[in-house]
Amino acid sequence: MGLNENHLIELGTLDEGDGIIVVLKDEQSKNVHFKKLVHDGTSSSKKIRLVLACNGINPALMEKVCDFNTKNNDYCVLIKNYECEEDPYTSLNLDIVNGKGFDIIDLSTLPVENYVKKGILQDLSEYFDQADFLDSYIQAITVEGKIYEVSPVFFVHTILGNSKAVGEGIGWTYEEFQAYLQENSNSITINYADKAELLRQVFKISSEDYINRDIDVDCFDEERFADMLRFVKEYQGISGSEMLNSGYSLFDLARNNPTLLIETSLMSTNDFRVYECAYGGKVVAKGYPSANRGGNYMELGLALGIGAGSENKEAAWEFISYFLTDSVQYKMTDIGFPTRKDTLSRVIKEAQKGASPKDYAMLINIDGNDVEVPLLTEEGAKELYNIFQSANRIAPENSEIFNIIQEEVQSYFIEQQTLEKVVENVDNRVSLYIRENR
Repeated sequence: MGLNENHLIELGTLDEGDGIIVVLKDEQSKNVHFKKLVHDGTSSSKKIRLVLACNGINPALMEKVCDFNTKNNDYCVLIKNYECEEDPYTSLNLDIVNGKGFDIIDLSTLPVENYVKKGILQDLSEYFDQADFLDSYIQAITVEGKIYEVSPVFFVHTILGNSKAVGEGIGWTYEEFQAYLQENSNSITINYADKAELLRQVFKISSEDYINRDIDVDCFDEERFADMLRFVKEYQGISGSEMLNSGYSLFDLARNNPTLLIETSLMSTNDFRVYECAYGGKVVAKGYPSANRGGNYMELGLALGIGAGSENKEAAWEFISYFLTDSVQYKMTDIGFPTRKDTLSRVIKEAQKGASPKDYAMLINIDGNDVEVPLLTEEGAKELYNIFQSANRIAPENSEIFNIIQEEVQSYFIEQQTLEKVVENVDNRVSLYIRENR
């Protein structure tokens, strides 16, 4: 049975009797239908229940729940969705404290780092052969030698540029990025000009460089943090947003402005093919500027974990391991790159040959003309692997800490307070937040 977000309205669980119920909407008749998903004659009341906690229901995850509950005679997965709670994270935490924990959890929109620190997640490193998976992916999900989340697919957040303008090699420092903007000050250099967004991104990818969560005081490396704020304040990239708003496409800008940098998320080989075509040449993923040139970062398409307190860890892993198979990852390549080495290699090779229906013929409009997008080139395939290798971290959202920073830095940006004072204020407030939430 296939489900997608257009069919799924809500999910309910049965306290008595068989199975789980999904409420489905018929788009043509607008009628609502109830579908019982456990129908093998085995009562779910006789099965051991696995609780799957989530903040919103992922269609791929839902489809596997349906399949698992239909075929498994011993276990039944029941979904507890916290999406409708006023504060999903707090509600989930209260359930954990009150002994109403979970066996499986979709971590895609939840603060993984906090759960790791509090010992809520099971170490999964011994459950699977890490050698089967992309090295940078394993590096990204490993925390002090342990793994708490796995995913079938990933995508990469980056800033792309034309190699003729930005040069070879991935990554650049704040100074190198600033120099690029100054050298090209008479041309469009970026597809955004929002200082707040730039601050969010450079903080996100570099937060671990100056925040130390293992100590109570002096949690900021003040010099590095000050360098970041100074860089954002001085940022003066010339944006193409005005032209985009007036009807020009991003492809028009890329073809006619070789200095243009494009902030984007690469989710498939087709994404990369399109940018190669738009630029009309080799594309380099320079990434966001950072102190250590590590400006590309990975995001997991469906992050799954197991509760450390679960009494059914092996059954929970049986459910999760489905997403780590070659066949499933290959089916999900529309929404991300596979984390398995063999599946990723197959996808890249097929993209070069046009051997898969997913590598469909594409046209993009540039300057009013339809332009056919070439297949992935050998050079493009090598660059993709370079990008994957460089994206060896998952940048935590740290939304609470970022909100503190955003509040404090405004006075520095408009020159009401000195940089030193702002850094001191942020240091004090973030130290207090970390102590209170340890």
